[in-house]
Amino acid sequence: MNKAIRSVLGRFSQGLARQRQTIGLYDYIPVIDGSAYVSPNAVLVGEVKVSSDSCVLSGSVIRGDVNAVTIENHVQIGENCSVSVVPSIYKSGELAECTIGENCVIGANSSLVSCTLERTVFVGPGSVVCEGAVIEKEVVVGPNSVVPPSRILPARTLWAGNPVRFVKNLTKEEISMLNRLKIDHENNMRTLASHEIELSSNYIWEEEEMKKILNNN
Repeated sequence: MNKAIRSVLGRFSQGLARQRQTIGLYDYIPVIDGSAYVSPNAVLVGEVKVSSDSCVLSGSVIRGDVNAVTIENHVQIGENCSVSVVPSIYKSGELAECTIGENCVIGANSSLVSCTLERTVFVGPGSVVCEGAVIEKEVVVGPNSVVPPSRILPARTLWAGNPVRFVKNLTKEEISMLNRLKIDHENNMRTLASHEIELSSNYIWEEEEMKKILNNN
């Protein structure tokens, strides 16, 4: 085989992703439940816990460096999200951990900083939730919205805008629809996750086959 071709092929014999998926910091190592899925090119740093049946998709970074980040059961974090923490809440001195409650859905390209989300919260794509904010259960935050620091959004309401403004109270039918949407999101993310795993496995197989060809020539 031509040396130039062999040299080029050699460049592609490296693994698909060489970044570290989990990074320990101080005495903390990210903990991922066996039933959870974290995309190969997502990154978890420090004191981070991902609970059962939760999903962190491609390009997202979860950073628990100065406080803990807890992702509870059945949480879905979309592509290119950022979840981070600050040392303390401004003017209060309280610990600034970040907690994402059960059945929450975080839309792609969103940013969460030292906030608390109770169960079944939907954060629209491209939104920002600032430090100290508390979003109570069954709340919807519209796309490209900003929740200011230390703002509390009451349960079963819809908010949108920059900064967010109250839009309406959610009806029982709309809350039931949230639960159905959550199931749809979970199914879609599981499908995507299974394809990512399949593609990664195929790439490993192709890499091994390429090595055999190179070794035989």
